[in-house]
Amino acid sequence: MLISIITPTYNREAFLPAAIESVLAQSYKEFELIIVDDGSTDNSRELINTYAEKDSRVKYLYQENQRQSVARNYALSVAKGDFICFLDSDNYWPSDKLEKSIKAFEVYPDADIVYGDCITIDEQGNELHRHNMRRYSGRIAALLLKDNFISMNTTMTRRKCFNEMGGMSGKRRVADDYDLWLKFSARYRFQYIPSFSPTIGLWRTKYPVTRSCALRQMKKLF
Repeated sequence: MLISIITPTYNREAFLPAAIESVLAQSYKEFELIIVDDGSTDNSRELINTYAEKDSRVKYLYQENQRQSVARNYALSVAKGDFICFLDSDNYWPSDKLEKSIKAFEVYPDADIVYGDCITIDEQGNELHRHNMRRYSGRIAALLLKDNFISMNTTMTRRKCFNEMGGMSGKRRVADDYDLWLKFSARYRFQYIPSFSPTIGLWRTKYPVTRSCALRQMKKLF
């Protein structure tokens, strides 16, 4: 089964190698890595193409700067995988992320989206903590309305979900991942895999990880 990994990026030349190499190092090898350059002005194009020339699974796409949600939808329009994963360009995965996610679908065949926990790191890659929000499985719409506890970089989603309900909304004042999971939660089953913790994903941040801080940062952005 082919997995499509979608990575939007904008001027993250310093972080891209870690993200790309973590995908190329996966124990599960049937994937395509679709990187959408959202109008970068640094050397991201040259860097990505260096990897693409060496490994045909790496795909480079370019668009004028239109925001992350538009870049993700662009990648979705060309993705060929049976499953979809998202990896932000300033994050990276442990080498068994894809393998564990595929196995989770075998254990939970009724699940449409599987997800797990993440390790929070700083801009240099140093671990800050492994504390995660409480997460839930099943029909989670009511719980998800209270807070977004889905860590996007840890997810794997059946392609049919996007075929049936579409991708990101692209609304400027809506966090595109939260909007997506709310939409999907109306129809699909989520499966949290606590055994993934804490190595399913790595999240790079330069901000203290608290809900109040996250809200302050969002107000600055929108």
